[in-house]
Amino acid sequence: SGRRTALPRHRTLRAVLDWSHELLTESERLLFRRLAIFPAGFTLDAAAAVVTDAGFDAAAVTDGIANLVAKSLTALDTNADAPRWYLLETIRTYAFEKLGEQDETHTVAGRHAAYFRNLIAPLASGAGSSLSDDDLARFVREIDNVRAALDWSFSPVGDPVIGVELTAAFAPVWHHLLLMKECRERCERALL
Repeated sequence: SGRRTALPRHRTLRAVLDWSHELLTESERLLFRRLAIFPAGFTLDAAAAVVTDAGFDAAAVTDGIANLVAKSLTALDTNADAPRWYLLETIRTYAFEKLGEQDETHTVAGRHAAYFRNLIAPLASGAGSSLSDDDLARFVREIDNVRAALDWSFSPVGDPVIGVELTAAFAPVWHHLLLMKECRERCERALL
């Protein structure tokens, strides 16, 4: 419960996050909670895909992410080749709760799944039996996002069409990573 002499907003992690959240503008709150849908981080294009209905353009997404970074709610992944951001797991959990409170989870999860299907499926279908090394490296970074997208797609509120297309497109990545069991289980799920 923190020090007794500390300010109330510094006594617990939730209090700190609540206080930080209250300091955000409404558009920053919307972006913040929707970014929680990405378990493996996100690019600007991916972030834009989950806020398309909210009137965000590319500049607004960039500015919003920059503001969240400045407020220590989002971090830049310095190990990625291309610009990529993420939320620390504790912060992501908090933001995901806020997403649920606004009853946006399923809508945003659908946009998330559609984004990854639209990103991966055209490249995988045009590649024949093999993806380029660059595409494989890019898609390997997205494996947890794809897993989350597939889990939503095959849930009772999901879209199994997106799930089937994404499963088929992502199979070469599972093979490349030698994740045969996961590939088999995901493909069996898609065939049901």
